[in-house]
Amino acid sequence: MDSKQTGTPGRLYLILSVVISSLLAIAVIVWVISNSEVTGKSHLNFKVIDGDTVQIGNASYDLFGIDTPELGQVCFNGSAAWHCGLDAAGALHRRIAFDPPDCRPAPAGSAAADGRPKIICNTGGTPAAIILLEEGYAIALDQAPASYKKAQKQARHASLGLWRGKFIPPAAWRGGTRLEAEAAHAPPCPVKAVAAQGGGKIYYTPLDKEYPAIRVESAKGGKCFGSDEAAREAGYSHHSAPGGM
Repeated sequence: MDSKQTGTPGRLYLILSVVISSLLAIAVIVWVISNSEVTGKSHLNFKVIDGDTVQIGNASYDLFGIDTPELGQVCFNGSAAWHCGLDAAGALHRRIAFDPPDCRPAPAGSAAADGRPKIICNTGGTPAAIILLEEGYAIALDQAPASYKKAQKQARHASLGLWRGKFIPPAAWRGGTRLEAEAAHAPPCPVKAVAAQGGGKIYYTPLDKEYPAIRVESAKGGKCFGSDEAAREAGYSHHSAPGGM
């Protein structure tokens, strides 16, 4: 009789421990699911839009601390033109494909000028933004951490990427500033914007698999843009976003 009474508290303690552990596990699962929208590694629907813009699920984000050339932008290495915006987007795409990112929200108050949130995406343990800076495909913004500016300084010293020759800072390019010889080398229709069947307005970029087959017909509301920002300002949404296809 005494032995049974002695064992009862132990069994109750064991049951309570199991219940508490289960509740904690459920809480962790709920937290992961609720935050998966900005966690690229656990989200299969991760898309690169351009060199510093990604889409995770139904939301688009800018990479924190950097600015990259726009998709229609042309840079020069001496007299040789190159499509620096397309190359920057390709560099980010290749890195993401090689090592899927782990993303988290950027510090509070760092949203883009158009209100789009910013994130930090690590790939291989290093922010993708720093990798782009090291390769010369991006410039560090004023609010960027010291490590970002150090990466830019190294790329500039080594004359990598943008630092091989002449280029217009991306913000100035979006504002309409161009190098004199750019027009002769501009890529044709880097951002294709069309009217969707359901009445929406959507756009595609060269990294979208549907891009080559999209025909832009002005009579049907189609337009070409030099950047995804310009397409969004005109009321178009990326095709995989809500309201897209």
